[in-house]
Amino acid sequence: MKAILIDSKNKTITDVNVEGDQLQGWYKLIGCKYVEAAHYFNEHDSIMVDEEGMLTQPEAFFFVEGAHQPFSGNGLVVGVDEDGETVDVNMTAKELIELGVEFIHPMMIRSWVATHSHLFV
Repeated sequence: MKAILIDSKNKTITDVNVEGDQLQGWYKLIGCKYVEAAHYFNEHDSIMVDEEGMLTQPEAFFFVEGAHQPFSGNGLVVGVDEDGETVDVNMTAKELIELGVEFIHPMMIRSWVATHSHLFV
């Protein structure tokens, strides 16, 4: 399955392929034990993140334009079909970058949220 990896530690966004068992592939790419859908871009793409990111991956954050909050750890953008099943992602890494992704150091997260509070209304 085609997806996009948002690597918050290395500050990279890359097109990837999820190999083998889908859920296990997500765990490996994101670096977690539990995933949750964190943001829907449209009816076709969604970001999966570590459900326990604040506990297990507090070393780096990312924010995607239009999301309700910054996310801790890595993210994986996957496609979603009309039945809610995950499929190949529709956008590319380049399109995601153009949409707007910001990497945030954990020491700066409070000031980032304070200066971006208008986004969370």
